[in-house]
Amino acid sequence: MLAQANGSQQTLEGHASFSQLVRAHHRWAKQLHGRNRIDEQTLERYQTALADFEGASGPIIDAYWCVEEASAVALTVRAPEHRVAGGFLSRLVSRPPEPELRLHRVTDWVTVNAPPLADVLHSCDILAIKAGEGLEGTARRVAMHWVLAVETHVLGFVERSHADRVDRKELQAFVAGERAELEQIEAYINGSGERAARIYYIQGMLMGILPLLALGFLAALLISLFDALDVHDAGIRSFYACAVAGAAGAVVSVLSRMGSEKDNFAIDHEMSRQGLYTLGAYRPIVGSIFGVAMYFLASTSLLQIEPKTKSFAFFVTVAFLSGFSERWTRVILDGAQSVIGGEGEKPEVTVVGVPEPARDGESRQPVQVAPGSVLEGGGDRGA
Repeated sequence: MLAQANGSQQTLEGHASFSQLVRAHHRWAKQLHGRNRIDEQTLERYQTALADFEGASGPIIDAYWCVEEASAVALTVRAPEHRVAGGFLSRLVSRPPEPELRLHRVTDWVTVNAPPLADVLHSCDILAIKAGEGLEGTARRVAMHWVLAVETHVLGFVERSHADRVDRKELQAFVAGERAELEQIEAYINGSGERAARIYYIQGMLMGILPLLALGFLAALLISLFDALDVHDAGIRSFYACAVAGAAGAVVSVLSRMGSEKDNFAIDHEMSRQGLYTLGAYRPIVGSIFGVAMYFLASTSLLQIEPKTKSFAFFVTVAFLSGFSERWTRVILDGAQSVIGGEGEKPEVTVVGVPEPARDGESRQPVQVAPGSVLEGGGDRGA
């Protein structure tokens, strides 16, 4: 997080702002490095301002204090606040308490004659906000210290070269170098945030299994109301197996895309942790719904499938594929919709997706899939 102050900042009673601390430190440092004796009142004001500031913002763990002007940057750490314990789900999705890192900056006086450097420091502020709010643990500490190092480098350049008198080309080269450094920091923040977001998304998918179990029991209850619940019935077993296969296909699809070389799984890492959990929980639910829908669709005459091919393994395979590839499922559903709406012709060739079991004395032959058929993906008629 970031706290920026200026000379007109107002503070709560009993708390010193970072701007007040910087001015008190500057007066004390001038006496310390000068030939005059340190005034006890100046020292007392500085110690009081430091104690008040650290009492409100936490101890300063790293800082850069300018010598010529009352300007500085500092990084503080504050102990996490104790939260009221909630329920199980509340504790599961909430961010674990961590020490709060804050970046403080007062540099308006030293960069008044160097607008490009002021812009660089402003970019540092933005990255500090992103790191403080979007990262956790080691990644946040690395990013915050990295940003502080850039700001320290900028202020050191200002004091070494007197930015108002530095050569223009030298200033432009320095700014370009700092911009390149900030791009590396931003890439690190985005990469770390993306990896953390994927972990939360996967945890959300695992959490999505709980409502699926509840829906399964609810479906069993509704079926039992019509005295149709028979655990030995092939249709009941296929129904539940397809629901599980669709959810498993959705989970495997996400994991395979995350681990592929192309890495085409994109997720907004700036989304809240609760939002990532919720988004991930929807994935197996949607996959399960697709699996059940494909089971019922394959059981109808909308798809020309030989009755002897409609086995338990066939339904489970189709359900898994429907959860694994949403695009493939949409092609199938669009093809079935075109048949129902009369926008396309009903496929005339037998369409199956698994090989037929071999009989005694016969070779095992795969069942052919008709070119352009619905299950092959070419039946997107009317789309």
